[in-house]
Amino acid sequence: SIPLAGKAGRYLPASATWLPTRGAEVLVGRSRLSETSFDPQFRTLFREFAEANQIPLVPVFQQDLGSYVAYEELCRFRAVIIVAQDLGLHKFTEHYAMAMPIWVPARSWAYRLQMLIPWGMVSYSGNWRGKDVTKERDLPPRGQ
Repeated sequence: SIPLAGKAGRYLPASATWLPTRGAEVLVGRSRLSETSFDPQFRTLFREFAEANQIPLVPVFQQDLGSYVAYEELCRFRAVIIVAQDLGLHKFTEHYAMAMPIWVPARSWAYRLQMLIPWGMVSYSGNWRGKDVTKERDLPPRGQ
């Protein structure tokens, strides 16, 4: 049993438990990033990275599967890659509740994606000072 906080993922059917029957297929979770110019580049990057490193994974993009995919089908993938466009998405807790392996971008990559996204809770709207995650070092306070 996976510990869950609050109501996160508790609405999933009991049959929606990770059972990787789709071999090397990795689900790339639905994202509004697919509506941007980033989508074709991400698909190419993923494919070329896998080929160059001889990684036997086949990406399956959730938006290519149709508008609705049952939880029982989602939990059949080897893992899920979540490139979140919004911090309030349920998909992380849903896949966590299904006990699926979850891959998310590194902090520095997630920061760069935030700069690209013009909507949602992660949209950037000001001068951010503090931890420079692109260089993994602390920035001095303003005015110093």
